[in-house]
Amino acid sequence: MKRSSNKQKSATVPLLRYWTGRFTLVVVALLIIVLFLGLHWLKDNAVQQQFAVLEARAELLASYYSKEQEQTNKIIRLNAQDKLQAIKMVPAFPADLFIQIYHLADKQIKEYGENHRVTKEVLLSVALPAIEEPLPSKELLTVAKGKYLRVGVAFFVNEQLAGKYYVTKKMDTHYIYMYWLFIAAIGAIALCGWLVVYLLARSLTKPLRQLSHASIDITSGYYEPDLPKAERIKEAEINQLITAFQAMSNRLQQLEQMRADMLASISHELRTPITSIRGMIQAVQEEVVIEEEAAEFLQISMQETERLQLMVNQLLDFSYLESSNITAQQRELKIVFVVEQVIVQFRLLNTNQAIIISLRSEVDQHITWLFDEYHLKQILLNLLDNSVHAGATQLSVVIYHNKLEIIDNGNGIAAAELPFIFERYYRGDSKRKKKQGLGLGLPICRLLAEANDASITVTSSDVQGSRFSIQRNDHK
Repeated sequence: MKRSSNKQKSATVPLLRYWTGRFTLVVVALLIIVLFLGLHWLKDNAVQQQFAVLEARAELLASYYSKEQEQTNKIIRLNAQDKLQAIKMVPAFPADLFIQIYHLADKQIKEYGENHRVTKEVLLSVALPAIEEPLPSKELLTVAKGKYLRVGVAFFVNEQLAGKYYVTKKMDTHYIYMYWLFIAAIGAIALCGWLVVYLLARSLTKPLRQLSHASIDITSGYYEPDLPKAERIKEAEINQLITAFQAMSNRLQQLEQMRADMLASISHELRTPITSIRGMIQAVQEEVVIEEEAAEFLQISMQETERLQLMVNQLLDFSYLESSNITAQQRELKIVFVVEQVIVQFRLLNTNQAIIISLRSEVDQHITWLFDEYHLKQILLNLLDNSVHAGATQLSVVIYHNKLEIIDNGNGIAAAELPFIFERYYRGDSKRKKKQGLGLGLPICRLLAEANDASITVTSSDVQGSRFSIQRNDHK
């Protein structure tokens, strides 16, 4: 198990490295594709441009050659001075070109060019294409000496097709320098793109890294971690995450404080009756008190035992309800009849107190609720008992079609405490803790109400009293 957990831990990488790495791979792959396509386009474009220039030169030379052939027959009739002038009209063959001229009349091929001896061995062996067709031809020749471009154009004598004029030139490879320039541009784009994404990802992951460290602090028991300022975060999702994390941290801190208070309270609440019971029984056993006084001590011990049992039962009940699914045995209850039973039971439990409790029904006597009878009675008895502990002397239960209200004239609940009264172990300010038990009554009521698809809330509370409401959710 330890090895597998170590492997899983080592397999994780920081978010910044993860996404920048993957972006880099994607960008590099795309740029490599663009690079190959771009280099291919550059090469084709450079070759096509060289072909166009070479074809223009071939047409120009072919036109001069055509004129020279047309004047050949006339030169014979000219004097020496005119012959020299006619010969000057024919331009010299460029040194960088190898020229082959095919004559249809005698089916002969003539070669020209100062360096034709160098190229003759490698070029004359290559057959001329479309030798008797007037259409121009283009070839890219790859021979031992390198790559050559050959263009063939037709030439005419006296407006008659006389042959084909082929011009061959070694391919210019200066365009390769464009390759490096293009590669450098692609590399610069990739680097700038990576830098932009890195900076954006860094700014995005910075609050996430802070939240990660904060979660580790909370795991270690420190509930005031250093969190990023939510108002400085512009991204809505991260802003909501930070706000929710801050609320969770505050909530955990409150729960931890309530837990600590609960442990201290339980220790005190359990120790007090146990100490009292032990002292009183010891006094009776050693006959420090006798007869009526001993009987009174035993009665007090019995009451302390009952209080101790009540606290232990509350802890066990809440632990069971919170750790397991509550099964509600729901059935149709005549709500007015059930509330009347609860009021009678409550009066029997509080015969020694001057409490006035009344019932008012705003519905028909036979209206029914789908509810667990035991759960409903426990909720009502708990709420009425809480009102008595809050100093209430007048209680009123009001029945509506879809809810019950319990109204009292007790001391009320402070506004600052209202959000927490349904939290487990919350018992309010220290002045009332001793009277409020373990702080599990209302949380148990909430769990029972939710098990019956209902909710329990405080609709109002002030110094004049409180108003609790049991609302059926399926009839809202």
